[in-house]
Amino acid sequence: MVAMQGQYPMFYGDPGWTAPDTLTLPDLWIDSDSAIAVAEAAGGATYRQTNDSVFVQAELTRWWYGPDPSKSVWKFIYYSTTAPDEEYLVDAVNGNLVSIGDDFQSGLVAHRLRLFPSYPNPFNPATQIRYHIPRASKVEIAVYNMLGQKISVLVNRKQTAGEHEVVWKPQGLASGPYLIRLQSGNQQAVRKVVYMK
Repeated sequence: MVAMQGQYPMFYGDPGWTAPDTLTLPDLWIDSDSAIAVAEAAGGATYRQTNDSVFVQAELTRWWYGPDPSKSVWKFIYYSTTAPDEEYLVDAVNGNLVSIGDDFQSGLVAHRLRLFPSYPNPFNPATQIRYHIPRASKVEIAVYNMLGQKISVLVNRKQTAGEHEVVWKPQGLASGPYLIRLQSGNQQAVRKVVYMK
């Protein structure tokens, strides 16, 4: 899982994990630079220019909830503190934008992990974190600093499917941006929050 904060790539993984940067993509597959160019042209660039505190999460994955689960896609999710998320799927083989019809998209929401914008944001002394998990599973909500270091775990237990919320009240931390990472099963989502003393 690779996430981009502005121009800076960040990675979240288990301690000791080494990124498989020596692996090559299969023949005819497009790389992440080519794929994100498609997402940017399809609306990602406009999203970044018209919203604040934009965070882009990138992932090469199977199209699990699509009509063809054998298809491999680059998935780019654009998050902002001022707008709903936008997701772009790019076919990893031909570089075409994968369209999702409205009916399919509405059915997809119940099956997706969702981390909603925290409120308030920026915040002091606390912010409310609301999230939706598609099925009962072990859930971890952790807070990271902008260097990618885990500084706090807010939730680490099995939870039922549906919407949940937790309040984060930082203690002894400096003002500035932090990342909230939600992990449930093999899905994850990230949001940026700003703590102001």
